Amino acid sequence: MGRAVSPTKRYLRLVLLGALSVLLFQQLQKSTSIRTWPVDDFVEYWAAARLQLAGMNPYSPDALFPVQKAVGWSESSPVMMWNPPWTLALVLPFGAWDYSNARLIWLLLHLAVLVGCVAACLRSYEVPPRIRWVVWICVLIFFPFLFVLRAGQITPMVGLGVCGFLIFEEGHRYRRAAAIAALVTIKPHLLYLLWVAFLLWVLDRRLWRVLSAGAFTVVAATLIPLAFNGKVLQQYMEAATIHSPLDWATPTLGGVLRMLLGTERAWLQFVPSVVGCVWGVFHYRQHRGSWTWREQMPLLLLTSVLTSSYGAWTYDQVVLLPALVAAIHKADRNASKTRRRVLVSLFLAANVTAFVMNLRGVNEIWFFWMAPVWLSLYWAASNVKTSVRNQSTG
Repeated sequence: MGRAVSPTKRYLRLVLLGALSVLLFQQLQKSTSIRTWPVDDFVEYWAAARLQLAGMNPYSPDALFPVQKAVGWSESSPVMMWNPPWTLALVLPFGAWDYSNARLIWLLLHLAVLVGCVAACLRSYEVPPRIRWVVWICVLIFFPFLFVLRAGQITPMVGLGVCGFLIFEEGHRYRRAAAIAALVTIKPHLLYLLWVAFLLWVLDRRLWRVLSAGAFTVVAATLIPLAFNGKVLQQYMEAATIHSPLDWATPTLGGVLRMLLGTERAWLQFVPSVVGCVWGVFHYRQHRGSWTWREQMPLLLLTSVLTSSYGAWTYDQVVLLPALVAAIHKADRNASKTRRRVLVSLFLAANVTAFVMNLRGVNEIWFFWMAPVWLSLYWAASNVKTSVRNQSTG
């Protein structure tokens, strides 16, 4: 009998494959003289990295605009990187390349990360081989999966933090789990309920070393940009105060409340998150005796995205891949064939609608329906009576 390959070795193989792909595409690019890439959201990370490497303010609109405009940014104002300063530790290497090469490597890296996340979820949720092809098709259909790659956003790294946490936590390697979960702080508002549950879990089990491992990772990542620019923390706070991200109309419940009751009432943006925190505390207390992260993670992700104070853009919803995999497994195991067909049809219809809306240039605020739909489909896949099925039909 052959020896089983550890999850860490499997992930390292995926990373190696991704690195080889980068080298291959670099050579391909040189041989075919492909030098132009569309300027998208990636330009915010690339320009911020360039400024940071030069010791300048990566959160200054005045400094960002000429850098972005030089590579083809056509809007009348720059796109800001709102991620906290420790995020710069991840994007700094990309600032050393020209925009086209950096964008290509960014795309390949995030594609490898997302494929690795799906593979990790298949293992974590013990999805049988006979339906794994269904999972991969649903992933390719899932609008946020393709949109985040096209937009050049950093959210796949947040997904890596979630999936890495699940893998390490299942192996009882709690400090490694906390260290990789630090990636979720790239967008701390997006999965805020994960932090609520994590803190309650740490306090409940007195895992102080786990908490310190996560904090140490964030501090270490912050020291890297500080080495280039000692004022970056202050610059971030000033930018967040003067140019608040709450100025954007985001497809969240809070965004809808402001649209209906008055955009000047910024506090409405936080009402769903307050309700979500209350729910999170009660939910943990209800399940604390039987708490397993693998079972609870999908609902935490879905509820966080649904009630996030801001952000939760359509591309950000790629963090829901674990919930998608879990829902498919639950539906296959418990739902009747008719119910599975209905769920697949609704899932397909939701994604086709999102693609059509995106192609027609519909404003992001009108995508507010997506998070409630994903949560409803997960609930419908989970809350069904176990069906009696002929095992020979698979």
